[in-house]
This record gives sequence, C-alpha cells and structure tokens, in this order.
Amino acid sequence: MNYGKLAKSVFVPVVGGSLVGIFTTRNSKEIYDKLKKPAFAPSSWTFPVAWTSLYTFMGIAKYRIASKEKESKSAELLYDTQLGLNFLWSLLFFSMGHLAI
Repeated sequence: MNYGKLAKSVFVPVVGGSLVGIFTTRNSKEIYDKLKKPAFAPSSWTFPVAWTSLYTFMGIAKYRIASKEKESKSAELLYDTQLGLNFLWSLLFFSMGHLAI
C-alpha cells in the first residue's frame, strides 16, 4: 500500500470539497433552518460530516482505481469529471442562488 498516494487521493476531494463548501455555503445553516422540513429531516450539522465522509470514500475509490496493475485511464478520467461536476454543482446550487425556498 502506497500511503502517500492514498493520502493525495483522499486529500484532493476532501480539501476541494471543503473549500467549495466554505465559499458557497456561508449562510446555508440559516437558510436550512428556515426551510419547512419534515420531522425526520437531519440536523444541519450532519451535512459537513456526511460530505466529508463521501469525499473521503471518493478519494479511496480514486486510489483503488490508480493502484490497479492495469490502470484504467478512462476510469480515472470519469472519476475526475464527476468530481469536478460535483464541485461545480455545489457552486451553482448554493452561491448562484438556485435554491427553491
């Protein structure tokens, strides 16, 4: 196991997602708290925990793809594309006001 490669694979999505989150969701807790939600809706603190976990697992998936004996460049390209679109979606949804409140 290459721990340096694993750390880099996890670092990119976690830090990237954190930066996008910081820049785009400054007042999202207040917005979320004002929404009409069902009783089973999660608390606002669960979202950073969930997204950090998801980004960590995305990084582990990237590491596993890159560690295969027969590396799949198309799989890595698809991964990088979906990660970029994930970051872009957050920017569009939160910072550009595409919320349906």
